[in-house]
Amino acid sequence: MEAEQKWYQKSEWIYVLVLLFWPIGLYLLWTNKEIPKMNKLIMTGNWGGNASSPV
Repeated sequence: MEAEQKWYQKSEWIYVLVLLFWPIGLYLLWTNKEIPKMNKLIMTGNWGGNASSPV
């Protein structure tokens, strides 16, 4: 029997948290073993690129 994931372990919520509340989102993104590494790199790079660009 497979245990049900908590809401903060589901990839959809992790992507939302990366966009809205990045410190928690990035932590959950990199600790989740189900999300492929390429997706992690893209999400982290996208956030880093947006954060470093002038407003």
